[in-house]
Amino acid sequence: MNLLTFLADFKGYVLGSITPAEWAAALLFAMVGVSISLGRYTNTRDKHSERTPLKFNFWFMLTDNAGRIWINLLSVLIFLRFSPELIGTKLTMLSAFFVGLSIDKLTIWLREKNIIDKK
Repeated sequence: MNLLTFLADFKGYVLGSITPAEWAAALLFAMVGVSISLGRYTNTRDKHSERTPLKFNFWFMLTDNAGRIWINLLSVLIFLRFSPELIGTKLTMLSAFFVGLSIDKLTIWLREKNIIDKK
């Protein structure tokens, strides 16, 4: 097996039946959904906490939610790969967007129910 054959096979296993361009576009729309969901929760922080900046700070939001963003990214990647097999239809940009929007809410719900991130 030469390197080109290996890379072609590997791409097929990683991306499944979608093209790299479809995968990249779906990832973009899914992460837009995650960003909207994340942005909606920035106003719910305790404004009187010492850790919360007085004005909105993009870098604070990213670092404070790094774990949440990482979990969402991994979940989106798994969805993009397995959605044709799970749903039985071709991946669309609209479904990728709604998965990005809802995966964050699912993570929050699981945390509130102490199913994940138990303390």
